[in-house]
Order: sequence, then structure tokens, then C-alpha cells
Amino acid sequence: MVRILGMRSNLRLQTALWLIAIAVGRSAAADEQAATTPPLALSVPTESWQAVINQPVVLKLVGGAELAATPIAFDEHTVTLTETGTGRVISLSRDQVLTLTLVPTAAPAANASPSAVESAAVQAREWSRSDNRHIGLQIFAGPGNLMIDFDYRPFYGFVGSSFGYPFIFSGHYGAGAIGLGGTWRFSLRSNWSVDVFGMLLPTWWDGFSCGIGAGFGFHYTSPIGFTVAFKIPFFGLAPGNIFSNSYSGNSGSINSGSTLIGYFFMEAGMSLPIISMGYRF
Repeated sequence: MVRILGMRSNLRLQTALWLIAIAVGRSAAADEQAATTPPLALSVPTESWQAVINQPVVLKLVGGAELAATPIAFDEHTVTLTETGTGRVISLSRDQVLTLTLVPTAAPAANASPSAVESAAVQAREWSRSDNRHIGLQIFAGPGNLMIDFDYRPFYGFVGSSFGYPFIFSGHYGAGAIGLGGTWRFSLRSNWSVDVFGMLLPTWWDGFSCGIGAGFGFHYTSPIGFTVAFKIPFFGLAPGNIFSNSYSGNSGSINSGSTLIGYFFMEAGMSLPIISMGYRF
């Protein structure tokens, strides 16, 4: 009986020693594996974290989860972020982040104050109203001087004449102006336009001459229809004939170079609407 009890005790002791040896061996193997396994490579490099500091991003984490946040600091092992929506400050291990996606920032207009948005809308409506006005009725210096112009971008033209001079000079004097060319806005939303045109300046004073030349100018149209225009003769000639009459006392043809040019600018000064203003429909 004593021998049997002794054998059982020895068997138990051997079993215990065997289990202890197995546990020690496993622990040593685990330590060796940990020592020899290389560290996990970081999916997001340091340069990428530097590029998105203080900018909203979406992080894709190990396991497939996504987190919207703004990185505010990072070091070799961790990154500190402010969670979008809650404002919580959290820290994550960098090896838990697989990818970064930068969130596009909103356009400045989206962040504009209501008053700024309303002001921009009012300006757009006013520009649209001035852009839809085409026919202008204007007056310019001189008795009964009237002009009608049309603005159909990119085309521009005008017709003007004096209704007062023929009455004042008993039909011995009269002048008109006809122009056709192009017009272009200073900018997309500007109410000012620049005009370039060719022109005819028919003029009579017991004779007849017609200036032919080119000019340029500017015109403005307000949202409510007020318009003002400036026209400047650039170059031209004015061929014609002068008949003998009681006003001039001479006659002849206008055909020399200096006379042709001089008469052109004289007729432009008499009939071209250098400055005009009125209303555009």
C-alpha cells in the first residue's frame, strides 16, 4: 500500500515538472519570435501626415472603419486628431491607419455671409437688366441734335443728325453721322463698353461733302436705362464739292490731301456725337 502511494506521488511530480517545462519552452519561443519579428510597416508615411496637418481628412483604419477628423499633431508612433462633428481630441497608433483622403474645402461663396450673397445676387440681376437694353435714344451738343444707337454685342451702330441747323440756316447747312462697328465690355460684369466703328459724315452747305473714316469710343448703360456715350474721330477723309454761294463766296472741289483730312475733322466736330446721353430701352 505504501509502495502504491509512493508511485502515485512520483507520477504526479513528474507530470507537474513536464507541464512546467512545456510552459517555459513556449514562453521562450514567444520571446524569441517577438525579438526576431520586424516592426509593422506604416501604411501612411510621415510626408503625408505633414501635408494634411490642420486639414480635414477621412482616415481608413485597420478593419475597414472610416474616421472623419483633422490631424493636429503626430510623432513616430501616434497621431492626434480632432474628430469632425464632435470636436473630440483623440490619439491613434499610426499603424492602425491604412489610407488618408483629403476632404475638399468648400468654395468661398458657400461660406459667404447672407448679406454678401444677397449683394452678389442684386449685382447679377442689375447686370442682367443692363445687358438686355439695346436701343438708345440720346441727345448731343447742338440745336436739335439727336442720335439713335443700337448695342447688340458684338455689334454696335448709331445714326445721328441735327434737326435745328437746317432751320437756323434756312436749309443752307445740315449734317449727319452714320456709324457701324463692334463693341466689347470692359469685363464680364461691367456696364462700360469700348466701341470701334467706321463712319460716314454727310454734310451740306450749298455744296456737299461726305466724311469717311474711323473712330472709337466708350458707352455706359445703367441698370435703370440711363446711358452716356463718348465718340472720338481717329482718321478719315472728306471728299466733296463747294458751290458758289453768298456764305462762302467761292467754289471748287475738295480733293487735296490736307483739305480732305481737315474737312473730315471739321465735319466730325459738327455732326459726330462726341458726347451724348439719354435712355436705352
